[in-house]
Amino acid sequence: MIDRYSLSKEAAIVFEVQGRCFPHDYLFSHFPQFAKLQAEAVEMLMVSDIGDLHIYEKVYIALMAVSCYECDYLYKTLKAIFLDYGGNPLWLTDIN
Repeated sequence: MIDRYSLSKEAAIVFEVQGRCFPHDYLFSHFPQFAKLQAEAVEMLMVSDIGDLHIYEKVYIALMAVSCYECDYLYKTLKAIFLDYGGNPLWLTDIN
C-alpha cells in the first residue's frame, strides 16, 4: 500500500473514505474525471442495494471471475474487500 502522505488530493479522499489507497486508486487519482466515473460504476455495481445479493457475495462473484485470469493483484485486492465486508474466509479455500 501507499503512504498516506505521498498521495494526491483525490487519492487522499479515497484513503479517508476507504481507510486505504490501493495502487490503482493512486493511479486513477491522476485522472480525476476517469476516477469519478470508475468510482460511480463500482458504487452502482458493488455497493448499491440493487438486487438481493450482499456486498460480500457480489465481491465473491468478482473473485471467481478474476481467478480465471490469474491476476494476483486484482485477486488480492478483491480478497481484502471481501473480508472487509464480512465474507467468510472459508469461501476462499481453493478459489485461486
